[in-house]
This record gives sequence, C-alpha cells and structure tokens, in this order.
Amino acid sequence: MSVDNISDERVQVCMSPECREEKRYIAEVLLHDFLGWNISFDERSDIEGIEIYFPNQKGRLKICEGFFAHACDQWLDDSTLPGSKPRWCKDEALTSIIEEQSIPVFYGDAHKDGSWWKLEDGTGELALDVFGNSFFFLSRYEEAVSDDCDEHGRFPSSASAASRWNVLNRPVVNEYLEILWGCAKQIWPRIKRKERQFRTLPSHDIDWPYLFIGVPAVSACRNSLRGIKRGKLNDVVTWSWQYMLYRLGRYEADPYNTIPWILDQSDKRDLKSSFYYIPQQTHLDLDPQDYLGHPHVMAQWQMILERCHEIGVHPGYETFESSEAIAEAADRIRKALNKLGHADDLFGGRQHFLRWKTPETARYWESASLSYDSTLGFADKPGFRCGVCFEYQLYDVVARKSLKLRERPLIVMECSVIDQQYMGLGLGTAALNVMASLKDTCQKYHGDFTILWHNHRLIEAEEQELYTNLLDH
Repeated sequence: MSVDNISDERVQVCMSPECREEKRYIAEVLLHDFLGWNISFDERSDIEGIEIYFPNQKGRLKICEGFFAHACDQWLDDSTLPGSKPRWCKDEALTSIIEEQSIPVFYGDAHKDGSWWKLEDGTGELALDVFGNSFFFLSRYEEAVSDDCDEHGRFPSSASAASRWNVLNRPVVNEYLEILWGCAKQIWPRIKRKERQFRTLPSHDIDWPYLFIGVPAVSACRNSLRGIKRGKLNDVVTWSWQYMLYRLGRYEADPYNTIPWILDQSDKRDLKSSFYYIPQQTHLDLDPQDYLGHPHVMAQWQMILERCHEIGVHPGYETFESSEAIAEAADRIRKALNKLGHADDLFGGRQHFLRWKTPETARYWESASLSYDSTLGFADKPGFRCGVCFEYQLYDVVARKSLKLRERPLIVMECSVIDQQYMGLGLGTAALNVMASLKDTCQKYHGDFTILWHNHRLIEAEEQELYTNLLDH
C-alpha cells in the first residue's frame, strides 16, 4: 500500500518513555504542524531512538537520539548544553538535501562506520538527531539554563549556540526538517507533505505614535531653545511648524505619524502589517506616557482596521517578568478595540525592547489569552534565534508541557542591522544585503520573513527607501 495523500493513513511514532512530553511535543511540531501528517504515539522501553512507520506499509525510519538521552537525567543542567567546539555532519547524502556543505550537529553522533544515513531493505537509519536538535532550538532550552543577559536583561546572541557556531543566519530547524523529509521520501516515495507559501510579515512597534502627543507648549519652547543653542536652526523651524499644526488639530503633520505611509506600502504589495501599541507606562524614560484612548491614536487604529491590517499589544519595558502587567496590557488593548467595534480576541504582539525570559514570559502571555508572540529575535543581531522561519507552538521547559501560545519568530529588526550600537551597517547596500539574504533564506524554505520596522524611524527618505527595497527584494 502506498500513501497518495497525507491524510490516508496515520504515521506511527514509536519512542521510549524518557522525556515523554518533550518527544511528543517535538514530533507534533515537526511531523504534524510542519509536514501535515496525522500521527499516533507508541511507547516501548526497549527502543533506542525514535522510529517512524506506517502500520500497513513496508519500511521504517529510525532516528538516533542525542539530546534527550543526554538531558533526561540532568534536565536544565549546564552539562546538557552543546559544547563550545562546533561539530559537523558532512555526509553528502544529507548535505545535498539542503544544498549546504555541512550540517551543524549540536547533539548526536555518526554511526560507528562514520556514516550519518543508511538505507537497507526499506529501513532507514538517520544518525542526525533531528528531534532533539530541533527541540533545543524551538523550546529555547539554552535560555532557561543560561543566566547570561545584557543591560536590558535580554539573552544576547553572543550567548547562543547558534552564534558561537556561526549558524545564526541559518534556520537549522528548517534544515533538519528537510533532511527528515528527504530521508522519508527515500523510504516512501509517494508520501506527501503540507504545502506552504512564503510570506513577508511586516510588523511595527509603535513606541511613540506621535512625537507631539502630550507635549505642552512650555516643553516645546524649551526644546526649541535647546535646538537653537546647538546651532540646529533649520530643524527648530521645521519642528516648531509641525508642532503648531499638530496643536491646531492637523495631526497628520506630526513626523512620527508614518502609519498612513506604512499602510500604503503594504497595500501596494498585498501585505498585511501588524501594529503593536504600548498600552501602559511602566518606565518613566523607556515607555511613552499613556496614550491609549487619545483621539488621535484612536483615529490611527480606525484607519488600520478599516484597511484590514492588525493591531496588537506591545507590553511596556517592565512587564516581561510580570503576569499581572502583561494581562493588564492585553486587557487594555482588548477594551480599546471593543470600543471601536472590533471584538477580535485573537491577537498577539511583541515585548517592548524584546525583553523576554524563557519560559516565564511565554507562560504569562498564554495566561493573558494572547494567541501569538513575535518577540523572539535577537536585539543585537538579526537571524534565526529559534532556528526556524515557521510560526510554531511554544513549550515550557520548566513546567515541561506544551503551551497554546504560538511563536512568530522575528528575523530582522531594523536597528539591529542599521544602528552603530549593533551591526552598524547604516542605510546603504551593506544593510540591505544582510536583510535580503535572510529574506532569501526564508523564501527557500517557504517560510515567514517577519520584520520589525518602528514607525518613528520611517521619517527620512533614505530609511524609507531601505524599507521599500527590502519589501520589493
């Protein structure tokens, strides 16, 4: 019997009982969510690794274990993290599948004869631990183990195994998935997978919806005087004129009100933009004053919703370790949307400053009934923090259970590439090349290219040009 359609027959996943919940989770994500297979589980204490087979067909796919065998008795211990020295699989039978010269091996070892893939009499044996390596990345296991953080309490890219092994620009989970798929196709040539379409997903953190919102005339005069003292007379004239128009009700004159322009760019390209708003001030300097409910902001929201784009939540700077603060942020956004007659409870967003603690912040987002998060990209460098360019279900490595919350991995934040404090590539060709290369990689795997571009940065023509060039690439 051959499989003509992925729904024709269930795929049986046979495994040992150690790390049961983790193995079930990663099998569900890779085989069901990503490949579209219907799966059932079977446990046997005498089995080594994980076996995949169709009950009414010939052939088996045996996949060796590395991570789970190593971590089961020392869960979340430092000793379970990958070594500092990179290890690689250079078996052409596997590297040719993903068109790379080598494959990073964070966990697992080759067969005794040095090979990574064997196929004899319909039984395939894959030494590459695609399940364990993928779990390590998707669950953000290393972040729950490590206490490394930057000045904002964020896990930095330099502390990640992907960065140390120089594969942050590669979605290694997508690579492992393609290798798993390629091996399965050799055993069952007529098997099928779920089709996926590449998507560009522009998102915009609205830290400051308007430059002049809440700015009294006295403060405006002081700012003008400071500008004159610094010799920036032209800027002062422009700023003062815009401020006067804003105070007269011409809020479109505010330089930070780039929302209409952003919407135009997305509509021209049939893209859907997501706009994430900060609903409460939790830090006097790093959060804006409470602007939710301001008529100018509500006018922005109405325009966004009328043009069928998305509004989400951007919890303030001090919220990422507080279940109550995140719940309050989500509730304020819901109530504001309801006042506009938009009762959609299924929305997500992103943490301010990309502040995130694994797994607590994800747990708090789920408790707030948020449907997805899009925080997980590194602030200091673009790339594949989660090792994947697909949206996926998160896992709590402390409670050791699957979450309903889905992660929409952030691939590129503009300031990570442009700003001097990070990569410092400016607004020219070098910056575009870095971003476009990551977009090409997402397209290769029919994934999602999620980008973050703040509204208040899209003022100057040069930055607008870089943004539109990336959209058009």
